[in-house]
Amino acid sequence: MQALMMDRALTLPSILEYAAQYHPDRQVVDRMVEGPIHRYGYADALARTKRMANALIAMGVQPGDRVATLAWSTHRHFELYFAVTGIGAVLHTINPRLSDEQIVWVANHAEDSFLFFDNTFSGQLAALRAGMPLIKRLVAMTDRANLPGDGPADALVYEDLIAENSPQFAWPDVDERQASGLCYTSGTTGNPKGVLYSHRSTVLHAMALGLPDAFNFSARDVIMPCAQMYHANAWCTPYAAPLVGATLVLPGRALDGPSIAELIELEKVSFLLGVPTIWVGVADHLDQTGGRLTSVKTIAVGGSAPTAALVARIEDRLGGQVRQIWGMTETSPLGVINTPLPHHAGEDAAATLQRKLKQGRGLWGVDLRIVGEDGSELPRDGKTTGALQVRGPWSPRPISSMTAQVCSPPTAGSTPATSPRSTPKATCGSLTGRRT
Repeated sequence: MQALMMDRALTLPSILEYAAQYHPDRQVVDRMVEGPIHRYGYADALARTKRMANALIAMGVQPGDRVATLAWSTHRHFELYFAVTGIGAVLHTINPRLSDEQIVWVANHAEDSFLFFDNTFSGQLAALRAGMPLIKRLVAMTDRANLPGDGPADALVYEDLIAENSPQFAWPDVDERQASGLCYTSGTTGNPKGVLYSHRSTVLHAMALGLPDAFNFSARDVIMPCAQMYHANAWCTPYAAPLVGATLVLPGRALDGPSIAELIELEKVSFLLGVPTIWVGVADHLDQTGGRLTSVKTIAVGGSAPTAALVARIEDRLGGQVRQIWGMTETSPLGVINTPLPHHAGEDAAATLQRKLKQGRGLWGVDLRIVGEDGSELPRDGKTTGALQVRGPWSPRPISSMTAQVCSPPTAGSTPATSPRSTPKATCGSLTGRRT
C-alpha cells in the first residue's frame, strides 16, 4: 500500500526560498575579495540568485552542464551555489590550492563548460585558459570598477550580469537525484578524485548538520565556516544556515587570525568550524592583543586531530567548546562527531578533555564499519584497526551491500573525455581509506 503523502523533491533552491520567506532579514555577511564587508538579507540574496539564474540560461548553460568556480567564500559564490544547481546544472568548485596542472586537469576531466573566477585568480586563469578548450565562457566575479586588467580579455563581469537580468524566475522541476555539485579531493594518491553530489544527498546532509547532536543549528545562530566554499561545500554550511534561518558569515580569502577575530567580534559569531591551524592563528592574535571572544559557543574542528594542549588553548581563548568531527569530501563531509552524551555530564575536566580528542560517533545517515583484509567485519572494541567502509544517503552510491563508491579519474597522462553532455567519467572502487 502506498502512502498518501506528497512526493515533493528535495532540491536546493527550496532552501533559499524558505529562508527568504521566513527569515528575510537574517543576513549573509562576507568579506569581499575587493576588501569591504558586504551584507544583505536572505530575501535580497534570493532576488540576486534569480537574476543570476536568468543570466546563466541566457549564457547558454543547460541542465547537466558543469559550471566551475575558482573562488573564495563570498556572497557571490553563495549565489552560485543556488543559481547553478537550481537550473539543473552542476556546480564544480575547483580547489585553487591545487597546482596549475591539476586545476587544468580537473577542469578538463569534469568537462567544465563555464568558469566563474575571483579577482585573485585573474592573471593565473589568463595563463591557464589555453589548456581548457571546453570552457565556453568566463565570468569575473566582481564589478566593472574592480575588474583586473590582467584577466582574460573575453571575460564577462558578474555584476553586469546581475544588473542586466530580472529577479523574476521560476525554478524548473529538477529530479532530486540529479547531480548538483562536484568536488575533487586531493587527499588520496594520484590525481584528484571526483565526488558527485545530488540535490537529495545535499539537502539531507544539510538537515543532519542541524540536528542537536550534530551542529545544533537554529535561527538564533551566527555561523562562520572557515573551511572555504571549495572545500566539500564549506562542510555544507552555506546550505544548512539558510535551511534554519541562521546568519551566515563568510570570511572571503582572509583566514588570518586578525581577520577572523574581527569578523567573530563584529558579527557575534556563535558557531565556528575549520581546521586546527585556523584556530592557532586566532589564538595567537588574541594572545598578542589580550583579547577574548565572548559570543562563540561551539568550535567544530576537523581535517586533522588537535592535541590536548591545543583544545584547551582554543577553548580558553575563543570561549566556546570544541566539538571534533571526522569526514571526507566523499561523505559530504560529515561522518562522525564528538557530541557529549548524558552519561558524560559527571566527567571531571581531565576526562572531558581526553574525550574531546576523539572524533566521536556516527550520526543518523552514516553507517560505518571496519573490515579485515578478507572482507570480514571487525569488532567495535576501540582497539582493532582495519579498512573503513561507509554508506549512507550522503555518501557515494553503494556498489555492494556495505561498500561505498568513490570516483577515481583516469591515470595521469590519459586523455580526458570531451563529450559536453556526458557525466564526468570515472572508475569506481571500494571506499577503504583510513583517513581521520
